[in-house]
Amino acid sequence: MSEQTIVGVDGAKGGWVACPSEGPIKLFSSFTTLVRAYPGARFLVDIPQGLTNKEERDLESIIRSRLKGRSSSVFSVPSRRAVYASTYEAACSINDALQGKKLSLQAWYICPKIREVDQALLATRSWQRRIYEAHPELCFYDWAGGLLPSKKTNAGQQQRLRLLSAIKPEMKTLYASALKTIPRKLAAVDDILDAMVLSITGQSGPHLVRGDVRRDEKGLAIRLAVPDTSAFA
Repeated sequence: MSEQTIVGVDGAKGGWVACPSEGPIKLFSSFTTLVRAYPGARFLVDIPQGLTNKEERDLESIIRSRLKGRSSSVFSVPSRRAVYASTYEAACSINDALQGKKLSLQAWYICPKIREVDQALLATRSWQRRIYEAHPELCFYDWAGGLLPSKKTNAGQQQRLRLLSAIKPEMKTLYASALKTIPRKLAAVDDILDAMVLSITGQSGPHLVRGDVRRDEKGLAIRLAVPDTSAFA
């Protein structure tokens, strides 16, 4: 994996933040454009991949069990039909009928990003061999060996930066550069940090975690990349 470019990707208000293993952190307006900008790369993306209709994904329960003390940061992934609904009310009704629960507003607000990644994977099936789902908060938890303060606070952000810089010193310079080149109205500080930890996780040669539901009705894999924290020891 060390010979392959690794890109950590996090969704942001203005598009997608990409942190490659080599080169600057960038913001892309579309997910497809981002993937095409790094030919042959492997991507860890903070977006659910693999959307079920008949049965709920069980991957989220695995993440919650690993992320002790911050399981509220893990939302239930909507069914595919709910993700593609035109309104929040319709999505709630569809998901309630299929999976017995309505959507949280958090889940609904991220549906456009889920659709974008889903459409890209369905349009170019070979990309699934290079694009993996990951959860930044779980990655930070694993690298730190426990919970960090909220990433929305200055203390939480600075602790995350120190952690990432201890693993890979050049992260501090990349972070400072990203703050200068990417406007806050397009990507928040925590979006940049999340992309950075996914990049480091990808470079560690991550393990893949799977639940009992391993593929959705369209054949897309349901799996999560988690760090190998011994890689940079």
